Amino acid sequence: MSSQDSQAVGEEPRSQRSGIVKIAIVVAAVIAILLLRQVIGLGAAFAHYSTAPDFDSVVAEYVVQPEKIDEWLPDGKLLTENEAWTLGESDPENWDKLGASIEVHITHGSQVLLETTVNLEALVDPETWARKGFLIPVPEIRTRDGMHAVVQVGLYGLPRFLDGGWSSGQAVDYPGQVFVDAVLAAGEGQDLFRVVELDSLPPSFEAFDLHSPMLRGLLGLFHPPGGVPEEGILHQARGNVYLSWRKYPSGGSGGPGLGASEARTNCLGYSNETRVTTSARKGDSGRGSKTTKTWSVNYTWNGKTW
Repeated sequence: MSSQDSQAVGEEPRSQRSGIVKIAIVVAAVIAILLLRQVIGLGAAFAHYSTAPDFDSVVAEYVVQPEKIDEWLPDGKLLTENEAWTLGESDPENWDKLGASIEVHITHGSQVLLETTVNLEALVDPETWARKGFLIPVPEIRTRDGMHAVVQVGLYGLPRFLDGGWSSGQAVDYPGQVFVDAVLAAGEGQDLFRVVELDSLPPSFEAFDLHSPMLRGLLGLFHPPGGVPEEGILHQARGNVYLSWRKYPSGGSGGPGLGASEARTNCLGYSNETRVTTSARKGDSGRGSKTTKTWSVNYTWNGKTW
């Protein structure tokens, strides 16, 4: 082996060791920065939780005005308020019964802020499942003391509600859609239920950004983002159902379409969880399809849900 070859072999391990040392220095620097952010983050969290009002205080102090709730709801022609809504036939003995429901559940830790279930009952022809009548009963609305809710059912494509089924081998392209919006607001007030006719499909709203709890902890962000909204705390949940029940000439049947659920809030500074469950059933058997979606953000400090 020549002297030049020996020199090349000796330089290669030194180059590798130099690269490993550089990587180790970078890793150590990153760890040091993250640890520093953890220390700073804990100090910021202590300052936040020592001075910020708790959830109960915010609910009592910042009262949402009625017009702000209306801004969050789709516009529509009022059909009924705090009364059941009916359309078409009302005698269930002559027809089969189909149903769908949308359940909204909003909590703060172990506190139930809002709980309600809106049911839709359809009377259909036993042979074709052509729709003959509808009923939406007044739902029970359970809200936390110091908060109230407006539960609004929006009906889109109302002229075609009494349609559908299977006729001359042709299914209805768009048989109608039911939207349930529940808006929960801080402040005392009467819980309201209303049904409206929609001229257009309501626009989707952006779900609140939950952020990654693991990423926030890694970056030393231990306290909630943002402050208390001046208009008061608002939560909204939405579920919807396509009225696409139908029977086929082959003897099979199709249930309603369960649309995508949505949720949003104007305040991420306090723990909350929103769950929307949309389901459909045939008759009184309870059998059918179901879908559930949940959004949650949780903060704890000194063992207390914030």
